[in-house]
Amino acid sequence: MRVFNLPDLGEGLAEAKIREWYVKAGDSVHVDQPLLAVETAKAMVEIPSPNQGKIANLHAKTGVMVQTGAPLISFHLDEVVEHNQATVVGQLSHSETILENEPDIKPKTAMSTYSKRVQATPKVRQLAQSLKIDLSQVTPSSPHQHITLEDVRAHAKQNHPPLKATANRDIWLRSIPHTSEDLHGARRTMAHVMQSANQQVVLTSLFDDADITALNTPLDGKPRFRGLTLKLIRAMQDACQEMPALNAHFDAENLQRHLFKQINLGIAIDSPQGLFVPVIQNVGSYSDQVLCTKLAQLKSLAENAAFPANLLKHATITLSNIGTIAGRYATPIVVPPTVAIVAVGKVRDKLQWDSITQKCCCHFKLPLSLSFDHRAVTGSEAAYFLKAMITSLAALGDT
Repeated sequence: MRVFNLPDLGEGLAEAKIREWYVKAGDSVHVDQPLLAVETAKAMVEIPSPNQGKIANLHAKTGVMVQTGAPLISFHLDEVVEHNQATVVGQLSHSETILENEPDIKPKTAMSTYSKRVQATPKVRQLAQSLKIDLSQVTPSSPHQHITLEDVRAHAKQNHPPLKATANRDIWLRSIPHTSEDLHGARRTMAHVMQSANQQVVLTSLFDDADITALNTPLDGKPRFRGLTLKLIRAMQDACQEMPALNAHFDAENLQRHLFKQINLGIAIDSPQGLFVPVIQNVGSYSDQVLCTKLAQLKSLAENAAFPANLLKHATITLSNIGTIAGRYATPIVVPPTVAIVAVGKVRDKLQWDSITQKCCCHFKLPLSLSFDHRAVTGSEAAYFLKAMITSLAALGDT
């Protein structure tokens, strides 16, 4: 009896949902006969039989999510097919070679072959893919020839050893006047949080400009945008209502996202002691006046680095106004479990042709950068969120 496992269906997909079985236990099948249809994150795929024989057992039911490498079907074989001719399923290649365990599929052409049996779990394959390691080159330490996470890490370390400071560099460093300091407090926390977030999140960013000409209240002939942070908060409220997928938490372990109606807004505040992100709970429940008071209180706390622990927890989305200093666009880091952060750049003026007055007018553009975790948020969801912010900012000028 041979067990056929769910093969790697391409692009490192870790799982597939069974949509329909074409066979049942006791059926006789031949090589290339379609066995079942599965749905992946990319497409619907039919999986053909790699063997000729009788179906002994189906290991999963319709509608069940199956991990790559998990058992699908047990066969009573008529004969063992030992040649390497492959079968094409849509645009995905699957070999007819009968294997005890999941093969490492590496398409060389449209008719690919299995050059080597590689036994590894989906998690091991994911790590190898992220490190750009060919699993067929990894030596398994297990007596059963299963490649482990430790095997992949050892291979990576052996072939790409970490760089070490050389004696020459140490000599050079001592020869140059400088100050060395260990990171403490908020700076040390920031270093850990940013490093961890960068390793976990599939970061993607969108950029656009909001026209905030209507928000301009000139003073002495100079442009002035009073209460801009408040306007941004209200615009983010409108955008979250339009596209709640970005006001959310993502549970990577269970592949779940939690969508919130209440907006707990984290506001990035810089200070001499480091970066703080205090959270205003349920911003939609406060009037403009109360919100302005709360923002002033947060700035005061930042100056003294005196944030209580409860003010730094449970953000559902984040705002960072870098434009108060300099810079137009950025790629701010999303800190799990949140899935989105908006960075605001420095306002700039731009001449724009007015088709009604037939004149060039000065408009004020506010750069917006939206970073999001692409594991939980689609590109279109992010784009609709950014569009809603831009629309809201333009409309707020009339209020």
